Amino acid sequence: MAKNIIDAREEYLRFGRYLPQIPAQEEKLTATGIVDITNKSVEAGDIYPIVGVNELGYIEECLVVSPSTEFSLILDIDGERAMDKTYQGFCDITQTVEDISAFEERDSDGNPTGKNIVHLTNINFKQSISIFVKNDSGGSITFQNLFCKYKTM
Repeated sequence: MAKNIIDAREEYLRFGRYLPQIPAQEEKLTATGIVDITNKSVEAGDIYPIVGVNELGYIEECLVVSPSTEFSLILDIDGERAMDKTYQGFCDITQTVEDISAFEERDSDGNPTGKNIVHLTNINFKQSISIFVKNDSGGSITFQNLFCKYKTM
């Protein structure tokens, strides 16, 4: 969670709807990549790589669906640790940052479905991005879906 207004602004700019890091090049991003992993078991304390890209581009969307809330997402952007947040950390900023959603899925009657979701969109990178999911629980977690759609040059 952002410690102050400057940190919050930095998080917002990193996940903003526009592409401030790659102006006038969005139309050149033509290669699309998709990672779609289902029912991936990650042991307690382990870190699993969802996606790794080493060129200019942006993540259109990244989705994690888990039966547990005891996990974190780690984003390394252009060689720096940009974010390392727990599911609850994403929930805390969901209403503040437009391109981040973290919530417990509900059915049409409003009952919990047992799926906890983190959905990120519009993440820009100049040189590289790596996204990892970390199991913060004491046991194994089987993620129902680890999905990422991205564009590169």
